[in-house]
Amino acid sequence: MASREVVGVGRVGAVLGAAGMLAALLELGCGPPCKDAPVEDCVSEGNHLREDADPIAVRGTTGNTVDYDLLTSSVNFDEHDATDWVTVKVPGEGTLTVEYNWDNIRCKCSLVITDELGYKLDSVTNKGKRASISVPTKTGGQYFIRFKADVEGNKSVYSAKFSWERAMAAVDTGTPATAAPVAKDDKPKVIHHSSGPKEPKEPKEPVEDESKKAKITKLVPGTDTDPSVVTINRGSADGIKEGMGGTVLGVPGARFKVKKVFGSSCEAHIKGVAPDKLKAHTSVQFD
Repeated sequence: MASREVVGVGRVGAVLGAAGMLAALLELGCGPPCKDAPVEDCVSEGNHLREDADPIAVRGTTGNTVDYDLLTSSVNFDEHDATDWVTVKVPGEGTLTVEYNWDNIRCKCSLVITDELGYKLDSVTNKGKRASISVPTKTGGQYFIRFKADVEGNKSVYSAKFSWERAMAAVDTGTPATAAPVAKDDKPKVIHHSSGPKEPKEPKEPVEDESKKAKITKLVPGTDTDPSVVTINRGSADGIKEGMGGTVLGVPGARFKVKKVFGSSCEAHIKGVAPDKLKAHTSVQFD
């Protein structure tokens, strides 16, 4: 599993050792107040550690967006005030955005954002222009931002604006559903409810077309499970093709489907019709 970087919990003792730290601090003239600070943060105002981060207050809320107070401060490596930590509290799932600007465009300065446990979510170095960085917030709580002059000889004044926007999936618009507007020409539909079940409608007979008519010349009666097989006096010479269908005239609902085609005739199947009805009605019409 990939390791995750925890930011803002180091002590100078882990870098220089106790003796080296003491010698460096004495040389700088920092004295006891700097005993827990790295050399570059010897005269920090106390916010050089994440646990001492300065809270940024909420300025206002508009819809699903929370805006926080503007921050303007400075970092200076050579004057031993290289690091500033601040913290914002977000309400829930969404996106935290930091818009920032370093006045010294040549400063080797960086910005880091961590979650409440100190795990780094993202970071960016000075790009020499106004920019922004955004990270997702899966839950509400504290998020920390570090501004730092990274190496000797670097310093800058900086400003930052903080905002948070709720995730769309978590937004409850609270807007009631509304009906679609009715056009002026639309008339309301009136539905009449009958007092009893409707009688089934008889299938309509097709409009007869002499050019599509044909005759059944042979019948092989079907059974309850097998269709009746009929021979019709129209074939490939008449443009008949396999798969074509039609109606048995005079037998409501009786349909046939061509299975085999010959030169002057074709073979078709008819399902669900009693053979005696087919004997009495031999006229058919192709679709």
